[in-house]
Amino acid sequence: NMGDGTKDNPYTREDVLKLIKEHGGIAEGLNLSGKTFETGIDLRGPDLTGVIFKAAYLWDAHFERVNLTESHLEKAFLSRAHLEEANLIDAHLEGADLMDAHLKGANLSRAHLEKAYLWDAHLEGANLWRAHLEGADLVNAEFSPETRLEETDWGNFILGEEKTDSFSLAADTYRRLKQWYTNAGMSDIADKFSFREMEAKRKAQN
Repeated sequence: NMGDGTKDNPYTREDVLKLIKEHGGIAEGLNLSGKTFETGIDLRGPDLTGVIFKAAYLWDAHFERVNLTESHLEKAFLSRAHLEEANLIDAHLEGADLMDAHLKGANLSRAHLEKAYLWDAHLEGANLWRAHLEGADLVNAEFSPETRLEETDWGNFILGEEKTDSFSLAADTYRRLKQWYTNAGMSDIADKFSFREMEAKRKAQN
């Protein structure tokens, strides 16, 4: 008795495994965009390279250590999702809701996180090598010295907080990123965030 991915009848783990099987045994190109999955669904195990979950509801989902290379998760609802040590290389997460998501040790190399919503996200030890973070919203996101931000692409360095006029929140995020880059000995990027911090503080006072 299979779910159909609606709010009333969300997909279960068994449903997803069946859909992958019916799709020739591979997840790549399997399109489950806009579908609802049961809260806390466990999708550990299968290789989900290239799966399409655009704007899908995946609250609290378990993806620990899952291969999600080149997956499409644009505008997906992934709040509180468990993505620890997941492989998200080249994944599309533009505009995704990753509020309070667990991304410790995840590989986000070259991932697209433009305008993603990362409030309270756990990014300790995450690899953001050449990840695209322009316009992302990083209020209270947790970084650690082990988070790899050295080659992160910040575009124009303006984050989502500033774009939505949350200037005091923006100033706090810019200050924390300035500190991270200062500690990493990357003063050129630290200076960019220092400038944005000052701009945000100035705008907050107007």
